[in-house]
Amino acid sequence: MKMVKCEACGHIQLAKDGGFELDYLNQCIKCGSRNFRDASQAEIAEQKQVDSQRIVVDAANQIAVILGGYFRGDHTGTNSSDEAKLIQIGKSLFAAGGSAAMRAAFRETLDLARREFGYEGSARRLDMIWDGIGQWRG
Repeated sequence: MKMVKCEACGHIQLAKDGGFELDYLNQCIKCGSRNFRDASQAEIAEQKQVDSQRIVVDAANQIAVILGGYFRGDHTGTNSSDEAKLIQIGKSLFAAGGSAAMRAAFRETLDLARREFGYEGSARRLDMIWDGIGQWRG
């Protein structure tokens, strides 16, 4: 697999090569430009880091919305639909970056809860819901 960097916007994506005949691989999926150069390993690593951070922040925001009542002090619990969403978020994080991504999202969720809700406790509910995903032990 060859990765290229768009000269116009800097986006890194899969290049069109041998087995791929899809036209979208000939143009930047962000800006439509057709001017590319080979992406360096450092650029690819940097892009992965940015993508990973975005995934963690997005997950933390979703978790905070789902657990908003919990963080506001309404400890009535979560329903099975909420728990299923939280489990899926945990699994997606694990698939994207393993336990490290899950820990980062967990910390980010607590930081968000403190900023937005003045919450000072732990996220034990989330900890228990994620039990068994990868190496996570609630």
